[in-house]
This record gives sequence, C-alpha cells and structure tokens, in this order.
Amino acid sequence: YLFNKSHSVAYGTIGYWTAYTKQHFPLHFYAAYIAHAKDKMDPKQEMKELIDDARNFGVEVVPPHITSLKNNPDGDVTIEDQKILFGIVDIKGIGKKKIEEMYSSIIEKEVTIGKNIKQWSWNDFLFNIETSSTVVNNLILVGATPGGVPRKQKAYEYSIFQNLTDR
Repeated sequence: YLFNKSHSVAYGTIGYWTAYTKQHFPLHFYAAYIAHAKDKMDPKQEMKELIDDARNFGVEVVPPHITSLKNNPDGDVTIEDQKILFGIVDIKGIGKKKIEEMYSSIIEKEVTIGKNIKQWSWNDFLFNIETSSTVVNNLILVGATPGGVPRKQKAYEYSIFQNLTDR
C-alpha cells in the first residue's frame, strides 16, 4: 500500500521539475528531450511532437551540421546560437566510430590549412575531409556540409571528385 503513495509522489516530483525546466530553461529542456527521444517506442512520432512543441515555445530546431563537431566531438544533439542542432550521430549510416574519425581529421586539417571548420568552404571540406563516401553522401543529403553551394551541386561535384585519381 505504501508503494503506491511513494510512486505517486515520485511522479509528482518529476512532473514538477519537468514543468519548471521547460518553463525556465526551454532550450536545454528540448535538447535533452530530443537527445533521448530515440529510446522511445515510436521515436519518429516523439520527435515530431517535440519539434512542434518546441516551435510553439519559440525554440528553433535545425538539422545537424559538420561544424557542430568542433564543440561536440560526440556528435550528439547540441545547442548553438540559441538553436538546437540535431546530432551528426542521428544521420543514418554515421556511427560513433565515423564521427571520431571525422573529428580527428577536422582537428588535424584545421592546423594544416590554418582555418577553423566554421570558415571552410565547400572545396576546403571536399579536399580535406577523410571519411567514407557513404558518410560524405549522407552529410550532403541532410545539408550538414559547409559552403553556400546547393545540395544537388555538392552531390554532383562529389560524384565527380570520387572518380578522380592521383594521376
């Protein structure tokens, strides 16, 4: 009989703190909730409802971008410029190992070319990133690559770039 009472008190406490966090720290609330939504029974529906609710609350949720790896080497959901960015790890075909490889490649290439990744052009990315073609294609498809070039053009240029040889 006491279990029921303690259980309801626990739910009430969690409900209170959740509401408090959502009201006073909406950016962090939605970022944490989105990061853990993939563990729910219907993650797509959960994400859709969360994003709609976040928009109603004035919180902007944007697609992932490769530049977020600089401050977030795990590739998870992050907050930048008062916006929530989906994580690179949420892109299909990109796992933790590929993210670690890209992160170390980016850090190394930043030193080599003397530019922060946020300053890279599409060509800087194309010539300097070291990862599989599947990863690059998926990054292009979701718009997670730097440079102001349209996605279709990036995909076309990358398909040509793949066929180039050292010769």
